[in-house]
Order: sequence, then structure tokens, then C-alpha cells
Amino acid sequence: MRCSIRRGQTILSLVSRTVLSLDLFVGLWYSMYILIFVMLNTILLVSQFVLALLLIGAVLLQQRDSGLGAGFGGGSNGGIRATRRGPEKALFTATIVIAVLFFAVSLAVVLF
Repeated sequence: MRCSIRRGQTILSLVSRTVLSLDLFVGLWYSMYILIFVMLNTILLVSQFVLALLLIGAVLLQQRDSGLGAGFGGGSNGGIRATRRGPEKALFTATIVIAVLFFAVSLAVVLF
């Protein structure tokens, strides 16, 4: 950067012009930061809402043969558990993935 003082120009005017251009740069950088922050926050909130709906749907689609009595050792199938196969296993795995993503997005919303 070339720094030269012309005749009749004081060092104070040179410094004030440099500070003004630096202030303009910082102002633009700060406004871009705020814009990016608002966009990121909006994207996180919308994705949290969509993941919440997906998680509710995935949990409600899972089938259980037993009712409330299963919590106390009862159940219609005598306590025998069958392994998950096919679409039931895919839905179970998708529920876990959606729950982990929902947790991560919720944590990001709180931190940002």
C-alpha cells in the first residue's frame, strides 16, 4: 500500500480517511455476519420443525402387539420378541437416525 502525503494534507486527515474506510469495511462485514446468522437460524428452525414431524410420524407408524400391560411384564404374545425384518427394521433404523438428527439440530439451535 502506498502511503504518501500531498502538500497541504495533514496526517490527521490521512488517518481519518483510513479509519473511515476501515469503519465501512467493518460495518459491511458485520451486516453480512448478521445476515448469515439469521439465515442459518431460520434454516435450523425449519429443519427442526420438519424433523419433529418426521419423528412423530415414524414413532406412530411403528407397531407393537402389546398394550400398556407390556410395561408390567404382560403382553399378548407372552413376552416373546420377534426380530425386526424388512420394512419394520427400516422404519426402526430411520426412527433412530431421525432422532439423532433432531437432537443435533436442536443442540445447534441452542448454541447458535
